[in-house]
Amino acid sequence: MKLSAFRIVIIFSVFALLAGIMLSKLSISFMPPSRGSILTVSYGLENSDPLISEQSVTSILENSLSTISGIKKQSSIVSPPPIPYCKVGKLV
Repeated sequence: MKLSAFRIVIIFSVFALLAGIMLSKLSISFMPPSRGSILTVSYGLENSDPLISEQSVTSILENSLSTISGIKKQSSIVSPPPIPYCKVGKLV
């Protein structure tokens, strides 16, 4: 069966019209639903004591972030630096 160019254009137009109608029926959300705003700030100070990190950076960040309205909860964790990797081997 041979289709003329006119029939192909008509069939394509019908399919495009149906696709447009069906697309308008879909519920599309470009923004995901909000479950609450969370802000995470991470930083690292190499070879520093946790007390120094707390005094020099964490307390300053906490004070600055506390001025933002709408914050319900604020917490911070200061941990010691990881133990350096030591490789035990044989000296030649």
